[in-house]
Amino acid sequence: MKGPGSQADNEMMLVKKRAKSAEGSVPRSPEPLGRTASPRIGGRPPQDEALLAISSHFEEIMQLIPDIIAEVDLNKIYVWMNQAGREFFGDDAIGKEAAFYFEGEQDVYNQVQPLFVGSPDIIYVESWQRRRDGEKRLLAWWCRALKDEAGNVTGAIATARDITASKRAEQTLRESEEKFRYVFDRSVIGKSITLPSGEINSNRALAEMLGYSSEELNRMKWQDITHPDDIDSSQKALDSILAGLKDSARFIKRYIRKDGAVVWGDVSTSLRRDADGRPLYFMTAVLDITERKEAEERLAANIDELRRWHEATLGRETRVLELKREVNQLLMEAGRPPRYASVASAGTPSTPAPIRPAASPAEKGARPEMRKGELE
Repeated sequence: MKGPGSQADNEMMLVKKRAKSAEGSVPRSPEPLGRTASPRIGGRPPQDEALLAISSHFEEIMQLIPDIIAEVDLNKIYVWMNQAGREFFGDDAIGKEAAFYFEGEQDVYNQVQPLFVGSPDIIYVESWQRRRDGEKRLLAWWCRALKDEAGNVTGAIATARDITASKRAEQTLRESEEKFRYVFDRSVIGKSITLPSGEINSNRALAEMLGYSSEELNRMKWQDITHPDDIDSSQKALDSILAGLKDSARFIKRYIRKDGAVVWGDVSTSLRRDADGRPLYFMTAVLDITERKEAEERLAANIDELRRWHEATLGRETRVLELKREVNQLLMEAGRPPRYASVASAGTPSTPAPIRPAASPAEKGARPEMRKGELE
């Protein structure tokens, strides 16, 4: 198929076409009765001059628009393109089929086909296309059918915008979010994303720690799973972050499992804010330290028991020392040496008992016998 003429010829044809379509919108000045119509200026009616001015202004606007604007005929051949379009595709784009610039297999023609059979809709398509420097770029197109005065489809007009950078940014963001979600969901440490209002989005580890399913836990607030005695202290820690007094907080709190059991948690939390500093959500990690707390409680109980046993033993030893001193005192009053040389009697220095020869039978009879149970 033979392509259309030069770019300038096509633009002039487009101007005439749009000028003709705009003719009905230009108001005509009513002629006073008894007067003839105003003479033509330079052989052209004033209405035509106005139409040409409107068309010229319209063309200037079309050329200045930064988005691509292009017209194709029924064969999908470019017949007109604004300056942005020529800068993207090249000055030789007029006369080439739209598919000439496609990169890879595409279903664009099937998507826009309804326009060429009269559909009044605006159809949106995304298409990878080749720029004049050979680089592959993603264009977003908004396409609409063009019709003549009889309502017959003559082609389509479309605007396009290069969305390559934004799509790549979206892809990078999506990959980052997927990576975060993967780490979040599969972490062995309980984690949650908690709104300032209290709603939580938990990972599997936290749900299992508290005996809930993720669906159950994600319908609750953090206050619902916190021990009643720890709610106020937890809220104060969060309030200090919300107030900007600190960036993060770490504290110990008790959780209540679904079965009513107590779970001790070592909680670390920080606040994510938006670009304007408004709070978005808390990112929280919870380490189950229940076994450690129970071991600490058992150790504390054992230490307390040892202290009481020590105090009781020390008291008994003190009483034994007192009794030994009393025995020594009684023996000394009876004129006999102290029996317990290692213990000083009241007012008497502790001295070793003198070594005496073995006692005679008579002396043994004079010595009182120690009854069973008395101190040796």
